Amino acid sequence: MQENNKPLYFLKSTEHLPNPYICLNHLGFNTYEPGQSFTCRQNMFSVYFIRSGSGTLKINKHTFHLSENDVFLSRPFEHTVYTCDDEHSCELYFFTFSGVFASELIGRTLFKNACYASMPNDALFYHISNAASGVEKSDCPDIYGIEQLFKFFSLIISPADRIVKKNTAYMQYIKEAQSYIQQNYSKPIRIAELANSFNLNRSHFYRVFKEHTGVSVEQYLLNTRIEQAKKLLCEIEMPISTIAEVVGYRNYSAFHAMFKKVLQISPGEYREIQKSVILENKDKAVSK
Repeated sequence: MQENNKPLYFLKSTEHLPNPYICLNHLGFNTYEPGQSFTCRQNMFSVYFIRSGSGTLKINKHTFHLSENDVFLSRPFEHTVYTCDDEHSCELYFFTFSGVFASELIGRTLFKNACYASMPNDALFYHISNAASGVEKSDCPDIYGIEQLFKFFSLIISPADRIVKKNTAYMQYIKEAQSYIQQNYSKPIRIAELANSFNLNRSHFYRVFKEHTGVSVEQYLLNTRIEQAKKLLCEIEMPISTIAEVVGYRNYSAFHAMFKKVLQISPGEYREIQKSVILENKDKAVSK
């Protein structure tokens, strides 16, 4: 089996200012010859659209056979291998994204309880191609990238989530809860106290929050803390134990265990990987 790990990027980065909430990282495509494969294991979400051909998708210990107009998702640090069938070549278009809101957005798509789905047409292909053309002309590629990312999401939103939520009071509670968590993630946050502030009991608040966002309150808090920790690990030469405290963990061991559980690598390993990526990008820039 031949392996190909060098997709052609429309853009390698939107050159955005650090945005811990949501951002489009990459757009690209690649053509694989019969029998070729690629492996994906990144620190971000990746969505692949099969423009033509068919192949086998392996995610962790599960195997699926996909074909034209199918779309699949690779989650952060999830071991994903796609192998083109022996008879025909395959053409795949993709976009990658990351941020605190990434998990919440995925929870509202066709990937909420699955890793792949079938698209009714190739609209996603056209959106990716058009976005690639537009980002090079944009004066604000970071903002343009976010705009395009939400257009992509509009195509993979789950049918159930297309229903307009009529309970505006609950939506206001949720927005306020999200805002509170984003501003106070470094402090101890008790879900029961947060629910009481809206005059809701804990179980009802928990259910409403998950119903409207796709994730539990605890998961939303965890996602916020982990994303902030990732940002600090990349940008500041600060002891990891201090970073743990900054993002709300008074116990370093608990932070280390939770970080590794979510990303499958330790905070120290994550920092080293990011340093290597930065150095590699600098070397490529100098070589150009």
